[in-house]
Amino acid sequence: MILKTKRILSKNINKIKVPNEFVENPPKPEKLIVKTKKFFETGELEKIYVDERFFLIDGYCSYLIATTLGKVITKKKVKIIIVRDVEEESENNG
Repeated sequence: MILKTKRILSKNINKIKVPNEFVENPPKPEKLIVKTKKFFETGELEKIYVDERFFLIDGYCSYLIATTLGKVITKKKVKIIIVRDVEEESENNG
């Protein structure tokens, strides 16, 4: 599997679709507290990874923090990365 990534604007966070497995297994409150505290100390969140259809792949804590804190955080602080499987894409086109 070869992955290709592309960074997109943080204002697109509202387009992200969260799969049921994330919703049904939310992060522990302690983990959210630690990551939120780290954000306020450093001003950075971990990256949010989505597929080409904007389904969340990784970074659910960052997504929850960003959507909770709203526009203040999404201006510049959130890095959303689209992940594509280039190998799979070439097989479908070939």
